Amino acid sequence: RRNYDENDLRVMVVLAMVHLNPHISTREIQRQSGIPMATAWRILRSQRYHPYHITLTQDVTPVDMRLRLQFCQWARQMIANDPNFFRYVMFSDEAKFKNNGELNRHNCHYWSDVNPHWHRQIDNQNRWSIHVWCGIVNDHLIGPYFFE
Repeated sequence: RRNYDENDLRVMVVLAMVHLNPHISTREIQRQSGIPMATAWRILRSQRYHPYHITLTQDVTPVDMRLRLQFCQWARQMIANDPNFFRYVMFSDEAKFKNNGELNRHNCHYWSDVNPHWHRQIDNQNRWSIHVWCGIVNDHLIGPYFFE
């Protein structure tokens, strides 16, 4: 493998293109500049760039934060009164599996030499095709149950 000098015109072109558009693909770099994809990859790696991928997160509002804090304060009080309190609480979770073309995170990248902690808020509440629910209480699994 070849080491790329920072003064090499190809290095400057690739880094400039990534600076102007950190979401650009190596395929697009090749199309616009004529620099082969593999060369663009090697240049970016030699400059310690990494294609950071997006993390999908649920939107948390200020109201949600206030409610979470209230719950935590209540839970601490319950544990203070009865250390076994949570043995009698059912913990549950749900997952929604959609068939409407969820975002392919492999194709979403952000070239950078430092992690940008790139997030995109998603709305999991409105679109789905099947819903799975499961719970745990006192070391016992309940479910899973499937709903359409």
